[in-house]
Amino acid sequence: MKKKGIIIALVGPHYAGKSTLSTILQKKKKFIQQEEDWWKDPFRQTEPRDYFRSQVWYVLQRAEKMIEAQALKNKDIDVVLDSFIYSTLIFGRTKLNDVDFKVLEDLCNSISRLLPKPDYVIYLHARPEFLYNTRRMQRVKDGSGPKSDVNTSLEWIKDICELHSHYFDTWNQTPILKINVEKIDITSSSFLKDLSKKISF
Repeated sequence: MKKKGIIIALVGPHYAGKSTLSTILQKKKKFIQQEEDWWKDPFRQTEPRDYFRSQVWYVLQRAEKMIEAQALKNKDIDVVLDSFIYSTLIFGRTKLNDVDFKVLEDLCNSISRLLPKPDYVIYLHARPEFLYNTRRMQRVKDGSGPKSDVNTSLEWIKDICELHSHYFDTWNQTPILKINVEKIDITSSSFLKDLSKKISF
């Protein structure tokens, strides 16, 4: 009997390995990747950067990705999302004033109530210092990340890590797996085998 499709949403701070794990699931387990089209943000190049309108655009895009993922799941296709609608609030909190953030939060929460939920959330995390000094520097050296990696500050990474902890340490809307990427190699075959057993894919 053909198994039912599942949706996995990946969350975590920058450099935690969301794109890496998404690609592994796509290549080795035939998941369909729902990647974030960040380059399509119409407000990305505005000067000064209009972060409020930009984050509203991200809420709408991530909602569309979730709806698309559900349509694929209904066809018994496994889907991995390398972003999640609640991740918008994490980045937005670091860039918006209190008034703008409250509007963004209300919009996100209202839309989320109407959306299908992922079957699992995988939360990749590590100490900010590890992500900054090891993962970030590796991307800077090999040129695998955006040019902005060079200017990313440790303090900003600390804020992002703290906000992820705030949202996902107590997450109870769906099953969640918390993976410390400082201690676990998500590129290893043993990790993927163990993950397959926990989630049954």
